[in-house]
Amino acid sequence: MSRPFRVSRFFLRPLVSVVWGFRANGTDAIPASGPVIIASNHISNWDPILVSLGCRRDVYFMAKEELFRNPLAAAFFGAVNAVPIRRGVLDRRALRAASELLRDGNILLMFPGGTRDKSGEVRDPKSGVGFIACMNEAPVVPACITGAASLARSFINGTKLEVTFGSPITPSKTNSIDGYRTFSQRIADEIGRLKLEVDGR
Repeated sequence: MSRPFRVSRFFLRPLVSVVWGFRANGTDAIPASGPVIIASNHISNWDPILVSLGCRRDVYFMAKEELFRNPLAAAFFGAVNAVPIRRGVLDRRALRAASELLRDGNILLMFPGGTRDKSGEVRDPKSGVGFIACMNEAPVVPACITGAASLARSFINGTKLEVTFGSPITPSKTNSIDGYRTFSQRIADEIGRLKLEVDGR
């Protein structure tokens, strides 16, 4: 575990647990070693931190390239395992970086919907997560974040922050665009199932 990750867990986990009642469910579903993709819904800028706090391993994630233009911001995001990606285009450099992380046996966090959606749903999942998972034969752990759409409102209302992990999904053996899209949709459907499960508690 890297030093920045260890330090952030030491300070942030108790804070969010006390203030927002943060809880991580199903953490045993995350393989203890080897390449893993965590695919989550995306409702706030805090999502990568919350998912990371729910894991015992380092978590790497994609962040828009604009965040790295300031040297101080670039240093910060690099320290918390962010990988720059250009949005709206096929960023081959980012794809290579993602594949290298997985080949080295790391966890990569991805958001199948691409952009934030405060409803917590994953609408119109992109094929990227399916492509990277299939090309690298990396199991995908679906994850659902709840309560993070507005941290201030969650604090006032006493809404708990939760991250719920589901069972790993084995990637399809495909090399077609349709196959990648189908697998991405399967992942999105599983995230939706987790959300229904959490909402029904």
